[in-house]
Amino acid sequence: MPDARDTECAVAVCGPPASGTPIAAVYLGAALDPSLRPYAIAATILAGAMAVLSLVVVVWKRQSHYEMPQWMAFLVLALSGLWALS
Repeated sequence: MPDARDTECAVAVCGPPASGTPIAAVYLGAALDPSLRPYAIAATILAGAMAVLSLVVVVWKRQSHYEMPQWMAFLVLALSGLWALS
């Protein structure tokens, strides 16, 4: 039986990581109700942090951007959040 600490096993058991859909929902909620703006700020900060972390992992593990492109998706979310909040 595979070790649960193995990344591939964890993805197979738990499913793939969450996409940016919840962050997009926060941005939509903030667009419809200005009282939700702090949540959009938090989502933007988290998306930016995930973009940086993902890029660091790509460089650290010497992976190609083709194999680990998730940092680009988080960067798009963070930049769209900054644009929407400005």
